[in-house]
Formats: sequence, structure tokens, C-alpha cells
Amino acid sequence: MLGHIQTADMLQNNWHLGDRPELGAMNSANILVRSIDATNAGALPDLRAASTIAIGSDYGGQHATSKYEALAFALADLNRSQAWFEARRELRASMLSDGRRFSYKTLRDQRRAAVLPQFLRAIDLIPGLVVVILVEKKVDSLFKASGRIDSSDTEIQRLSGWAPHVVEKLLRVCHFVAFFLAGLSREH
Repeated sequence: MLGHIQTADMLQNNWHLGDRPELGAMNSANILVRSIDATNAGALPDLRAASTIAIGSDYGGQHATSKYEALAFALADLNRSQAWFEARRELRASMLSDGRRFSYKTLRDQRRAAVLPQFLRAIDLIPGLVVVILVEKKVDSLFKASGRIDSSDTEIQRLSGWAPHVVEKLLRVCHFVAFFLAGLSREH
């Protein structure tokens, strides 16, 4: 019986958003993420115990030659990240004591490049998730069946003074953050 309990605990899913047909296309993403969680133990972090979930984001693909817009999000339980903070502090003290910082633009520097694998291993100590969503640029809107968002759309009247492409990006960011928070966290 004990083995059965341990197996059941190991199979506990970390995605908590049930089937939500009213979400439309987002429910397809929901089904995909639920499937990944159900078939790959540990693929998603357990953030239910987090009192605060830190969220960071970055965006790419705005240049004219890009076929895709990239929306990247990091969600992390910083309260359970003490091992990361300690590992980072030790790596900086021992390998980058001259105050160098990491950025992709500076990875040509040999010292930074040599330390990168250790920093990436240390980042794995953060309980969290990094997800990147690619949207084909020929998709005008994720929120309208066809065409672009327009300031005359009743749903966005409060944002009517904003440029339509800014409203579209704002809605994309807010919806994806809310989606991942709903799926990974607990109520309240």
C-alpha cells in the first residue's frame, strides 16, 4: 500500500486549470499544457505553495524581417529560491569578482562564456517556469476572428486612445500571464 501512495504522490499534476471551452483558442493551449503535465512528471513546477510568484517578461521579433513575435515569460517562487541566491552569490564571488554582469550581448567575453554553464545549472535551482510563445506576424489579432483590433471595438473602449498594436500586445501579455498563473497557482 505504501508504494501505491508514493506513486500517487509522484503523479500529482502541477497544472490546475480544468477544461475551459469558454476560453476558445486558449483552451487548446490549456489542453496542450495539461497533456504535457500529465505525461512528463516534473515538466511544470509546483507553485501552489508560493505566497508570491515573481513574473518577468521579454519580447522579441519586432524587427521587419522576423516572421514571429516572441513573448517570453518567467514565473518563479522566489521565497523557495534561496539556493539560487546563494549559488549566484558564490559564482559571482569566485568567477566574476570584477563585477561583470551577464547579458546575451556580452557572451563573446571568454570569462562570461566559461562561467555560463555553471550559471545555467544554478538557475535550475529556482522553482519556476520559463515559457516562450511564438505568434506568426501575419496573425493580426489573437482576440478577433479576423482583422486587427480597432479602437471602435466595444471591448476596448477604455483604451481607445492607445495605438491598436499596443492594445494587441497588452492583451497578449495580460492573457498569457493570467493563463499561466491560473494554471500553476492556487486561489488567493
